[in-house]
Amino acid sequence: MPEYRVQFTVEARAAYDTLPASRQAQLDKAVRILARDPFQKTSTAPLGPDEHLRRAYVAPV
Repeated sequence: MPEYRVQFTVEARAAYDTLPASRQAQLDKAVRILARDPFQKTSTAPLGPDEHLRRAYVAPV
């Protein structure tokens, strides 16, 4: 099974850097799960006309 690349926006990275280590670890785990299957309907949404460009949700919004 292929693994996909996950990229953060500059703003997301800045927010990540302010998190305590335990929350960073939780987010890292969620991103690894997302990288294995980024097309789950409950965790991603299309971003533009390309189905491969998606916005991901790894926490409740």
